Amino acid sequence: YDVTADREVLEEPILLTSVHLASVGVQKVLLDNCDSADGWNMPAVLDTADRQEGKASVSWTIAPEEKDYLVSQKVYATPVNGMGAVNLILDLYISDVQAVDRSRYGLEIEISSSGHCDQKEYEFDWHVYGKYLHNGWNHLVLPIATARVSGDGGPDMKAINYIRLHMLGLTEASGGALTVKIDNIYLAVLRGDGSKTWIWGDHERTPEEPDVPQDPEDPQDPENP
Repeated sequence: YDVTADREVLEEPILLTSVHLASVGVQKVLLDNCDSADGWNMPAVLDTADRQEGKASVSWTIAPEEKDYLVSQKVYATPVNGMGAVNLILDLYISDVQAVDRSRYGLEIEISSSGHCDQKEYEFDWHVYGKYLHNGWNHLVLPIATARVSGDGGPDMKAINYIRLHMLGLTEASGGALTVKIDNIYLAVLRGDGSKTWIWGDHERTPEEPDVPQDPEDPQDPENP
């Protein structure tokens, strides 16, 4: 799902551009750059030709006549500290959205701190986001506030160690096999209270530094973002 930079509909998924990230004091915390297929429990391959960043994307091909699902998960040996995260952000490729849309369950994207599904988990549901997707690459910005929370209170965001793609009841894709790819998975994390530290370009400055604009008419003024 991708939108123009000036659209701000907080109750829906939105694209946070680098300008938005700087103005609200948010940093990217990488979960997976998808430059390796290691660790995904349903066989995946690297696609070095079709990627959104880095060296590759992780890809699956599903032939519905052989199986009607994609359930692939990865456990991270080193947990990721996503405390303060406001969005889960990733690039997702689907060759035929209708093959997923017509299914019994659709698509779910899950993250957890338990090392597996259904415990200490946030779940992002196709029924909420599916209407925004199209064939090809989609840039997904999934608000943490809209995730379904597991009954045990959800994940410890200081220790995210698991992600899962979950598609059941897939129907036959146009042309036969369905291709799904994923790339550039990260969390957008608020910095402090949003006023003490700001991200400008590739480095940080504080409002006290003299070279940070302080003019209240300046839209990049950290006092008036």
